[in-house]
This record gives sequence, structure tokens and C-alpha cells, in this order.
Amino acid sequence: MNCIDSDLAIALLKGDEKARDEMVSLENDDEVCITSISVFELLHTTRGFSKERKDLLMNLLEELRVLDLDKRSAMLAGVVGTTLTRTGRSIHPMDLLIAGICINNKVPLITRNVRHFNKVKDLKIRKW
Repeated sequence: MNCIDSDLAIALLKGDEKARDEMVSLENDDEVCITSISVFELLHTTRGFSKERKDLLMNLLEELRVLDLDKRSAMLAGVVGTTLTRTGRSIHPMDLLIAGICINNKVPLITRNVRHFNKVKDLKIRKW
């Protein structure tokens, strides 16, 4: 299973060919999922979307398995966040929650946001 970050979903909605190719490749390899945090991020940003783009987003979300934030994922995110803050390398709380969910579910995160997520030691990342 592979977990896509919201940046890949946004690129898909914009018709980015590289994102489309990446998604096809992921779907051919294994099941594709997204975190509940990324679902929130995507829906939170739809205010400026056209009806067509909103419909595309809803169709995409219907196709993906959603990994929820559970207690263990939240605890992992909290520990990672504390460690990063102590070393002066903190990242956005939403990114911490996404990382916690991926670590807990033992799935790689497919993202372009490597600069932030690389700070999370136990998170497997694949840049698209």
C-alpha cells in the first residue's frame, strides 16, 4: 500500500501529467490510500475550486482508502513532534499527524514535500 500526500492529489486535480502518471504507476503496483488529515486539508482548500474541480476531488476521495488518525498514530506524531522541536527542526502539526499515520500503518508517503518529511526518522518517503 502507498499513501499519497495532499500535494499529489492537488496536482491530479490541476491535470498535472506527471501526477497522473505517478498515480497510474501507484495503482498498478498496489492499493493507494490517503490520510484523514490530507482529506481535511484538501476539503479545507476547496473554497476557490470550480464545481468541476470539487467533483473531481470527491471522485478521487471516493476511490481511495482513508487511513484514520487513531490513538497510536497520534501518540507517534506527538513523540516525533517533541523530538523535532527539541532539536530545532519542527514541522507543521498536520505533517506530524500524516507522518504518525503512515508510520503506524507501515506505509510509505508519496510526496514532493521531502524537505519537511525527511526530518521524520522512521517515515518512509517516496518523492513523486
